[in-house]
Amino acid sequence: TAMADAPSGRAAALAGLFGQACLNYAGDPTGLRGWARQKGLPPVPDQARRAFLHGAPGEVFDASDNEGKFVVASSDDGICSAATAITSVAPAAARWRRRAWW
Repeated sequence: TAMADAPSGRAAALAGLFGQACLNYAGDPTGLRGWARQKGLPPVPDQARRAFLHGAPGEVFDASDNEGKFVVASSDDGICSAATAITSVAPAAARWRRRAWW
């Protein structure tokens, strides 16, 4: 069913978003933020930004799509994360292992 496939789809989308944003721009917050703006990802409201970054300086972008709600968080010190609503760990981990380079 569509509901049963939703967590798997979100897991795949999250892994893809992490790869596009965080892996491609590891340690490069300026490059990551330029990519996010080029993709048309809007910044989240300030309260959400503070929550995702735990008060650290940086920017957070809304990367939601047809798979669900997603964000990309970029702290000023170069740390990047991608997050979504609840998903199953197994599909995300399997997708990540297929993308891993080690």
